[in-house]
Amino acid sequence: MSIKENYNFVVYPIDDPKISMILQNSWNSTIFHEPAFLQYHPKDRFKIKYFCMESDGNIHFILPAELIGDHLISPRGASWGGPVFIQKSLKKITDITRQFVIQTQSMGVNKISITLPPSTENIFRDRRIEIALTESGFVMSKEKPTSVVKTDIKNPEVRYSSQCRRLLRKSQKNTISFSKKFNIEDFYPIMEKNLLKFDVTPTHSMEELMHLQEHYPDSIQLFSTIFEDRIAAGVLTFRTSENSKLAFYINQDYKYSNLGCMTYCLHNLILDCFDTGIDFLDLGVSMDLNKDNHENLAWSLLNFKESFGAAYFSRNTYVWCSNGS
Repeated sequence: MSIKENYNFVVYPIDDPKISMILQNSWNSTIFHEPAFLQYHPKDRFKIKYFCMESDGNIHFILPAELIGDHLISPRGASWGGPVFIQKSLKKITDITRQFVIQTQSMGVNKISITLPPSTENIFRDRRIEIALTESGFVMSKEKPTSVVKTDIKNPEVRYSSQCRRLLRKSQKNTISFSKKFNIEDFYPIMEKNLLKFDVTPTHSMEELMHLQEHYPDSIQLFSTIFEDRIAAGVLTFRTSENSKLAFYINQDYKYSNLGCMTYCLHNLILDCFDTGIDFLDLGVSMDLNKDNHENLAWSLLNFKESFGAAYFSRNTYVWCSNGS
């Protein structure tokens, strides 16, 4: 008969150095869990802390989150959050999660909302965390598909659609080049102009992106197509975990769209992922940015990403409520 391990509920401030060390030993931690990333926000914007479960002084569960009233929310100020585990077995992470729910409820929490990364971000590429949440009383409330390209072959064109291959061949005949220079000053105005038609602004200011890139020079990169010494298309990426990369911003100057600059840029980014040991390139969610349709899928964008051989994973949001509703 197995003996159930007991865990203590502990809350750490966002700048506690112990957290960074523990995250390095986890099998599902991402850049969006790290203190150095979450602290780029102005101090008064979010009140993020690390809600943890410990046993014998060792941390086994880490949840970056903010408590707003009686509602615990993860993530705050990031694309996803969710619990980070040291234990790997489904039984153990389920036991920890159940105890976490019981202990947070005893401290006055009546609702927990968690948005998880796609399963490509953990070393098992599976859904064991979702199973642990479901077994602990969570219910999936939202599912957002994200387009992920597997970057494990030297000749990715074999996975492209025929139309994508034609556009790539056309682009390769033009006088354009590929750059990995982090020229955010030239790319940011293109981002702003692309989003202006939807009456929205970039998630990050240019200063915030420069700050993040200084802290993560090898993890935050800009890949761009250059035409006549200027950026015609670009993709700003975050290396979210050891073998995955997220294309956070995909934008182009539409004056040069007939040159196939975006197709050329994404193709060379996929090649770079293969060369640098990245297994998955996440091209992100594709939501309609129009005010009245922001929860709808942007089908044309989904089709474009699919033309590069993208498969569909998802960022799922799970919710637990004390009243069960």
